[in-house]
Amino acid sequence: DFSILDEHMPYVKHIHGKVYEMTEEGIEYSIPYDEFIKYLDEKGYDGYISTEYEGNRFTLEGAEVKELEQVRMHQEMLQKYIDELGR
Repeated sequence: DFSILDEHMPYVKHIHGKVYEMTEEGIEYSIPYDEFIKYLDEKGYDGYISTEYEGNRFTLEGAEVKELEQVRMHQEMLQKYIDELGR
């Protein structure tokens, strides 16, 4: 439930979009971004959403991490959800 943000939304100009792990299907399961994008649209948000990669905190030692790929996939996922709004 994002309603806790309602009173602050008129003042929000920038959002940090956390990403922990993008799947090969292009989904970040730890945060319901599809619902959040709809909420932002309903509230008239017209600012930026930056990607803040946090996945390295949960990566096993010695595992290859492709940070730039994760950030790119996150931005593509966000754009997909924005495009689905039909604006």
